[in-house]
Amino acid sequence: MAGMRHFVGYIGVLRNQWVHLYGERDPPTRQTYDRHVAWLKEIVPEERLLLFDVKEGWSPLCKALDKPEPEGIPFPRINDGEAIDKFAKKMVKRGLLRWLLVLVTLGLALIPFIYV
Repeated sequence: MAGMRHFVGYIGVLRNQWVHLYGERDPPTRQTYDRHVAWLKEIVPEERLLLFDVKEGWSPLCKALDKPEPEGIPFPRINDGEAIDKFAKKMVKRGLLRWLLVLVTLGLALIPFIYV
C-alpha cells in the first residue's frame, strides 16, 4: 500500500530516537513526552520555541508566526482518532482491491491453461 509503505521505517526511526534520548524503546510514555519537552526547552531558545495544544486552534500558531488567522478556514483536525480510523480503512480497502485485481487477472490468465 503506497500510502503506508514508509510508516514502519518512520516508527523504527522514532524508536531509535527514544532509545538514544530517553532510554525507552516503546511505547512512549508521559514521562518520555515530559522529558522531550524539557530537552526542547534546553536546546531551543525561549523566543523561538512554541509549545501549544492543537486544541487551541489557529490563534497561538498564527501569533507565533506573526500571521493573521485564516478567516473561514477551520483548523485542520486530521490526526484525531476518527480521521486515523478513516484513513486506515481507506488504505486497507485500497490494498485489498489491488490484491483482488491481481488475483482476478491471474485467474483469467490461467483459464486457457486449465481448459487445454
